[in-house]
Amino acid sequence: MEWYVLFVESGKEEIVKNWLNFYFDKQSLHALIPKRKLVEKTL
Repeated sequence: MEWYVLFVESGKEEIVKNWLNFYFDKQSLHALIPKRKLVEKTL
């Protein structure tokens, strides 16, 4: 398996992922957007 990284403009990640999923079949490409959850503590 080969990995490739695309750097995209902030806020446009979902648009690029949807575009990639539209133009490539699921067996040749799996688009992933790494996300992290931020925990807020209130005082």
